[in-house]
Amino acid sequence: MNILKETHSRLEYQCLKLKDLQECLEQPVTNDCAKYLKGKIYSTSKSIEYYQGLINILEKVKESEN
Repeated sequence: MNILKETHSRLEYQCLKLKDLQECLEQPVTNDCAKYLKGKIYSTSKSIEYYQGLINILEKVKESEN
C-alpha cells in the first residue's frame, strides 16, 4: 500500500524533527526561543500521535484486504 509507506515516511520525519527540537532546547536559548521550541515540540508530538494512529488503522485495513 503506497499510502502506508508514505505515512511511515512522514512519521519518521516527525520523529527526527522532534529529536532535533529537543536537542535545540537543551542548548542555551532565550526565553522566547524556549517557548517557541516547546510549542513546536508539543505540535510535533501531536503529529506523531496522529501518524501512529493512522498507521494502525491502515495496517488493519491492509490485513482485512488480504
